[in-house]
Amino acid sequence: SVDGGELARVLSETMYAASADENRYGLNGLHVEVNDGTLRAVATDGSRLAWSETDEGEWAQCPVSPRSLLSLRAAKMLARLAADEVGVWAVTRCSRATAWTSPGGAVLITQLVDGEFPDYRQVIPDKWRTAAVVRVADLAAALKRADVIAKESRSHTLVLRVAPDQIRVSTSAVDGGSMAETLHTETDGPDIEIGVNARYMLDALAAAGDQVTLAMSDALDPIVVQYGGRTNLCAVVMPLRID
Repeated sequence: SVDGGELARVLSETMYAASADENRYGLNGLHVEVNDGTLRAVATDGSRLAWSETDEGEWAQCPVSPRSLLSLRAAKMLARLAADEVGVWAVTRCSRATAWTSPGGAVLITQLVDGEFPDYRQVIPDKWRTAAVVRVADLAAALKRADVIAKESRSHTLVLRVAPDQIRVSTSAVDGGSMAETLHTETDGPDIEIGVNARYMLDALAAAGDQVTLAMSDALDPIVVQYGGRTNLCAVVMPLRID
């Protein structure tokens, strides 16, 4: 069993990172696993990754153990239903499908995707050299302004430059002009300049509260997004080469 509100949260906080390409078996869905009584959902499209987890449930005889792969379409439907009917949901599983029963008795049967999800733990860095704590509202606003110009390129590329007590957001386009904006931050570590996809970073910020920590090591290493002291949510955004 699992709390419906927690189930909806876990799915909603990760679905954005799943691949929208139905031909990418294994990435066009959510990886769901249970370890030590904790339910975790993970999604990635190869350019970003998000995981969220909850321990609000009973998993001693876990029907989704050790792992299941839900299609993106099924995950969206399940998240919507769980958000509408908060309470204890029952989960049962056979070899190829999982049944999710709401507190009111409605049953959603989701066929599991026949695909191999990558070892996502290898993508998430456990060490970094530079970390910057920034207000989400300020960073999101700057990213949206930068993306007005950055969207002229398919990659939506912009540059984050982390220096003592500041992050500089900048971008330029051949026909769209350029912009630069400096935000106040709390930083730790050496200066770093890294290219990112504006839309991917904005998606990662959507689940954040008042502030996030951006942790990074090098211009070509992943950016880890940590959410204001939360230990049950994390995102990774892969960098882009700066021309």
